[in-house]
Amino acid sequence: AIWLGLQNYDNIGPDMVKLIQTAVAQNADAIALPIWDAAAEGPEIKKATAKGIKVIAYNAGEPVYAKYGASAYIGTNEYTAGVKAGEYFVSQGKKNLLCVNDQPASANIKQRCDGLAKGSKKKGRKSTQLSLPATAFANATAIANGVKGAITKDPKIDAVFTISSADCDASVVGVKAAGSKAAIGSFDLSENILNRVKNGEQLVAVDQQGWLQGFLSTSTAWQYAAYGILPATTSILTGPALITKDNAAKVIAGVKTGQR
Repeated sequence: AIWLGLQNYDNIGPDMVKLIQTAVAQNADAIALPIWDAAAEGPEIKKATAKGIKVIAYNAGEPVYAKYGASAYIGTNEYTAGVKAGEYFVSQGKKNLLCVNDQPASANIKQRCDGLAKGSKKKGRKSTQLSLPATAFANATAIANGVKGAITKDPKIDAVFTISSADCDASVVGVKAAGSKAAIGSFDLSENILNRVKNGEQLVAVDQQGWLQGFLSTSTAWQYAAYGILPATTSILTGPALITKDNAAKVIAGVKTGQR
């Protein structure tokens, strides 16, 4: 197997197109990929499958993978994950949620914030989205300043939700800089996130089991290319799962042994 990865997330669509074209040029038998930008990636996926290359989508692309010729999807349902997170925040007494989105052009990220809004609003609560430019992704200063600014503008914000683990630490800084006690939540996991959840310093994290996505997508792609075998269910959901103070210790134990 060969790993082809993005250098950054500033130009996801065109950069993913180049990676797909590279894989095709290298005569790949199968490709496992996330469909982060369907409009850009879709035509290239169709070209790959037309050449007989097996394509398995993972992490993002559940609504559209079949449309573009991918044979299976392995990952979470982003919208459902957002809904569950929104419902959980409300169940913990939160009334005014902020979703930090520094990948506004990415369809799966938008689904996360849209789901969060749905989960909170159907319980009569408020949810707004803080849209930051893609160059802010993993830029701690930009994210912290954005969160601080949003809370300063609306001090009633009592929960901040980030769309990735890379943004979460910076959002914590932004909340503190604003003098707020807003609860923190995030998609995906990191050591800092898990420790905060375990210690009661972060309310929740939404896990989609990235390790399992990578394992299943590559093994499924290989098996399909080699033997023509696909799972009976071609949309395999690895999430969402809510990580809270009640179960964080078990998740940390899985990280230590390499399963998370």
